[in-house]
Amino acid sequence: MIISKQLIIAELRRRGESRRAEFVDRQLPAEVDTTRHGGLLATLRLDPQWLAAASEQPAAEAAAGEAADEPAGKAAGEVATEAASEAANE
Repeated sequence: MIISKQLIIAELRRRGESRRAEFVDRQLPAEVDTTRHGGLLATLRLDPQWLAAASEQPAAEAAAGEAADEPAGKAAGEVATEAASEAANE
């Protein structure tokens, strides 16, 4: 299975492991083969199945956002926050 190096880096940074993220950025190719690099992913405590699912999630969320006619460029949370703020100001 192939996953994006950027997804690995983002997860490591989310966990506060910036030094490991920098190492991954220097050492791995842009597209990471989970079979070939499975040992490193295990060392980093990253589950290839979870990473694959996470890489598919943004595409599914984007499709759902378009179907719901959300304003372009805004996440659902931003839209809800703006709506709540406007309601409080009225």
